Amino acid sequence: MQITNDILLSFIHCPYKAYRKCKSEIGEISDYEKIFNELKCSRKLLFLEKLSSAKTLIRTQSAGNNFAFNDGIILDQKFINTNTEIILDGFEFIGKNKAIPILLTPFEKITQTDKLLISLQASLIQTEFNLKVECCKVIYGKNFQEKQFKLSSFTKNIKKHIDELNKMLLAPNEPYLILNKHCAICEYSASCKEKAKVDSNMSLLDRATFKVIDKYKKKGIFTIQQLSYLYKPRRQTKRTKQLVAHNLELQALALRTDKIYVQQLPELSRQPIELFLDIEGNPDQDLYYLIGVLICKDDATISNSFWADKTSDEAHIWQQFLSIINEYPDAPIYHYGSYEIKAIAILGKRYNRNITHIQNRLINIVNSIYGKIYFPVYSNRLKELGNYIGATWSSPNASGIQSLIWRHQWNDTKDAKYKQFLIIYNLEDCIALKSLSDKLTLIQESANILPEVDFGSNPKKNSTGSSSLVHKQFDKILKFAHENYEGRKISFQNVDQQEIQEEKKAGGKIGHKGVTRTIPKAQKTIIVPIKRVCPVHKSKLIKNQKTTERTLTNLVFTKHSIRKTVIKYIGHKSYCPLCNKYFIPPQIESISSMHFGHNFKSWVVYQRLFLRLPYNIIQLNLKELFNENISQSTLTNTLRDFSSFYSYTENKNWLHILNSPFIHVDETKVNVKGIDHYVWVLTNGKQVIFRETETREIEMVQKLLGKFKGVLIADFYSGYDSLPCKHQKCWVHLIRDLNNDLWKDPYNIEYEKFIMELRNLIIPIFATIDKYGSKKCHFNKFRKNINEFYNRVLMNESYSSEITLKYQTRLKKHWTNLFTFLEMDNIPWNNNMAERGLRHLAIQRKISTYFDNGVKHYLLFLGIMQTCRFQKKSFLKFLLSGKKSI
Repeated sequence: MQITNDILLSFIHCPYKAYRKCKSEIGEISDYEKIFNELKCSRKLLFLEKLSSAKTLIRTQSAGNNFAFNDGIILDQKFINTNTEIILDGFEFIGKNKAIPILLTPFEKITQTDKLLISLQASLIQTEFNLKVECCKVIYGKNFQEKQFKLSSFTKNIKKHIDELNKMLLAPNEPYLILNKHCAICEYSASCKEKAKVDSNMSLLDRATFKVIDKYKKKGIFTIQQLSYLYKPRRQTKRTKQLVAHNLELQALALRTDKIYVQQLPELSRQPIELFLDIEGNPDQDLYYLIGVLICKDDATISNSFWADKTSDEAHIWQQFLSIINEYPDAPIYHYGSYEIKAIAILGKRYNRNITHIQNRLINIVNSIYGKIYFPVYSNRLKELGNYIGATWSSPNASGIQSLIWRHQWNDTKDAKYKQFLIIYNLEDCIALKSLSDKLTLIQESANILPEVDFGSNPKKNSTGSSSLVHKQFDKILKFAHENYEGRKISFQNVDQQEIQEEKKAGGKIGHKGVTRTIPKAQKTIIVPIKRVCPVHKSKLIKNQKTTERTLTNLVFTKHSIRKTVIKYIGHKSYCPLCNKYFIPPQIESISSMHFGHNFKSWVVYQRLFLRLPYNIIQLNLKELFNENISQSTLTNTLRDFSSFYSYTENKNWLHILNSPFIHVDETKVNVKGIDHYVWVLTNGKQVIFRETETREIEMVQKLLGKFKGVLIADFYSGYDSLPCKHQKCWVHLIRDLNNDLWKDPYNIEYEKFIMELRNLIIPIFATIDKYGSKKCHFNKFRKNINEFYNRVLMNESYSSEITLKYQTRLKKHWTNLFTFLEMDNIPWNNNMAERGLRHLAIQRKISTYFDNGVKHYLLFLGIMQTCRFQKKSFLKFLLSGKKSI
């Protein structure tokens, strides 16, 4: 089978299309492809005239392999042998056996597809016809602009595509059909979509990419029908906000059940006057030629269409648009997708207008649908959603691609019917947008009673009038069976009335049970001295007969036991005649806001941190062991207040870390009030601190390490690379990934050979570290092998398997940072210290997946506890000592 231009271009767009081309199947060429071919032919004729006038043309339509090596350009040069039949748009000779392949595109912008196509063509003629090709050239636009690039910049993509193409040609079976964006202009579009629907192909779902489909195929899921059965409603958590992500399984379920599923209700605030916006443009020419605005005022609608015949008219329609929306300054402007947002931003910048007031009024309806509302359709495109809710379009083939075709036809013919097609299409998009907004509002207000709507996380439970009463009575029995409800009466007759009464009860919902603590009887009384000097006037204070007291509960730790002690502190107040104020004794003043002593707080922190006990268990322990009835809120406040005492310890630990020759850093996710946050650990192997952020952005670490000049030891998260210091990448992470992928693909000979080469390089280095320690003087002998591996295995070797290419790229990117430990003494080659620091938190996360707002104070004590652990000291003894330095 010969590889042709058509097969190459088809394979870039879609392997299945290339397969059908190889089988010589005939499809229905789309209007878009017809126009493209016509434009290319006309541009080629103009290019021929240009070359002829410049006297740089050698000849046209050269067949066979008889090349002329005179400097100049050949048009339509054919390269034909048993394997290939490539026809280049142009072929420029610049010396014997050396040439530049040329691709001609009629558009004003170059795409990655253009570059990849000419690169593949160049690679094939270089291999098959022994011609030296170093560069490729793309000529584009009306003015025949040129863009030249090196062929080597596409080496990876070229090899991947050629290998996959050859694999497809030799395979006995057809490739798996995966629909993509190219389907909109493909000649096989109708038949492929029909086949996909018959097969219930997962690629019908708009967001089902090749990687996603491959992941499901490995689980034995091949169809949308099968995919729909994977969806399981998740348990509701106490979330202040929810992260939005599209769920393919729920989308498949919506299609199977023909229902609308709601994950989050829309939050649209409808107004008496609303504007609905749709903009049409030509991306290739950076031209916005049609702005449609539908004004909805009460029950009336007014449509406005602003049309630009040519580029110079764009400013005029922009001004018309501004005038119409300024008439309604408080009206929201609804649109669908990000195209209008970008268009308004570009037009505002292009014509030097402040558009902040417009941007603040824009409401993207996609934000109310994506990940929140799942209609029983394959994609969230406006036309698919519109068809589902009953919107119609006059032209059955109306689409974004079709609008480009109509605009091109109008440019060529100036036939008014094409202009009318576009204006009607634009208006109908606005009408469909309004209908969709109305549907979302209906769901927002009536989701509970609409039969076609269900909830993804908490599906509706339908019942008849009789069964509804049974459900309520049974739920009542189950409720009263709980321990907390023992002793209460059960009423079967008046369930509805009882529920109404419960709803009307005053006060908030029941949370943690309230606790009233009685001040215990003191076992010991201490008389404290008075305050003697006025802090304001520095005069001597007069002792007053009024007394003040404070009772403090504490714990006494002995070698074999713990006991509770209650001490009452009593002292006389002092009086200042100048201030006319009374002052309490300093010793009582220092504990005025305290009920519990240092040891008591230390024991609570130890229970929470070291033993990982939840607050309710600590509460029970205090009641059982010490007869202390304390609320959970008091326990959380204890942790918060006690952390201020140890903030000095954390700051001192951080100074030690910052002055170290190296710092380990890592991060992990934690759930804070239902939202994923990130906890970062920084350690030098002796001291540890933790920080918490809402996102994985690196700004916090950049502020902490802005002036750090040592070595940062981390994993391969790209955010760390922005820090201005030396880096050491963790070999453990790399080896773990290499090993896991080898287990997954044990028969990949190329990958196995690659790993063997790397193993032979690093094993002697780690053996030396094991024997002599990480000393620079022992590593000089390995530098030659490291450089030789880099040049031979990474730079000069070509690989075909995807997994080997992945690691080749990864090693090339981080090669220098993988061997920083060879340049300095005692620099760790792994990030195990950071992982050890996070391990306690990871275990705590498994026990309790939910942290409250006190996570900051928890992390402060966790840093102190891990510092004690790394220094092999007792965390409890440190807390009891009252010291602030470890």
